[in-house]
Parts: sequence; C-alpha cells; structure tokens
Amino acid sequence: MKSFLPNLIIGIIGIVALVFLAQRLIANKVVAPLDEYMASSTAEQNGLASSTATTTSNTDSEGNNSIDQNAGLSSTTLRFFKPGTSASSILKAKKSSVNSIQAFVADNDTTMQKGLGDRASLPQNEGMIFVFPEPGSVGFWMKDMQFSLDMVWIGDDKVVKGVTKNISPDTYPNIFLPPVPVKYVLEVNAGMAEKLGIVKGSMVNF
Repeated sequence: MKSFLPNLIIGIIGIVALVFLAQRLIANKVVAPLDEYMASSTAEQNGLASSTATTTSNTDSEGNNSIDQNAGLSSTTLRFFKPGTSASSILKAKKSSVNSIQAFVADNDTTMQKGLGDRASLPQNEGMIFVFPEPGSVGFWMKDMQFSLDMVWIGDDKVVKGVTKNISPDTYPNIFLPPVPVKYVLEVNAGMAEKLGIVKGSMVNF
C-alpha cells in the first residue's frame, strides 16, 4: 500500500499536467478543439468541400478586399441566361447583354479546402466556382466564413439545378447539399443570385 500511493499521486499529477497542457494548446490555437476536429474528420470522410480559405490581405483603392488575394488561381467569366435560352442565342450574346460573374476556379483539393474562408468581404461581381471531376452530391459548410453566401448548384450540362440563398456563417457546422448531383458549385455574395436573376433552369456559359 505504501508503494502504491506515491505512484497514484504521480499519476494524478501527470494527468492534471496533460489536461492543462491540452487546454493551453487549444487556447493558443495550436490544436483544434475535439468537436471541431471530429467535424473536420467527418467532412473529409464524406468528401465535403469547404468554404474556408487562408489568404493574404490585399485591398484595392477603395479599400475592398479583392479576390486577387488568391494568387495563382485561374479565373473564368460565368454568363447567365434565362431558362430555356437556345445554344445559338448564348453563342451570339455579347458580354454586355448578359449578367456575369468573374469567378476564380477551385478545381483541386487544396483550392477547394481553402475556398473563400478567412475573407472579410468579397467584391460584388466576383465569386468562386468549384469544379469536380464528375457530378456528385458533395457537401459544403461555412467553416471560417465571415460573410453570407449564395450557392448556385450547376450540372454538367451547365444548367442551374438549384440555388441555396443567404447562407450565414452562423450555420456552421451544418452541411449544404445540392438538390441533385452537380459538377459545378458557384459561391457568390448573398443576394447576388437574385440580383442576377439566377434561378433553377438558368443557362450558364463559361
């Protein structure tokens, strides 16, 4: 009994020290809290795309954060047309005659995981389009986001399959899924889908 008691005391002291160390690491953001770690692990297992990003701050002459923060990313212009617009009309349309969004392209694991997170704001006519190898029901969440988004779900035929509007950062860790398998997902500022007239059935050219 005499030899057991000192070992017990040493063990308790060791556990208390480990708990204290873990709390300090979490407080200093060296490691993530258990609930966030578990949510992140679940997301990776389910093939979730994230709206998160770590970017270097860059402002234009008006003090707005620019999407050019994502140096090295390719970009494309998405032009939206009313449902049922013919292919010939799309080809003939001039840039000024249609609503458009300049979007950076996220098409690999690194850019998809970064997304738009940690950004204070996004210029009104800009966004990010996620491009997947094949159509699927990939999920999105609002981890590390600081502003609300509209998510536009686009099929491999470049037809809008649905729009999820005004998704707040407060919704994290809720997961948002497309109504049907999609190949592209466009993220823009909340309210932009309505402003551009983007609805289910809209045609997209890019």
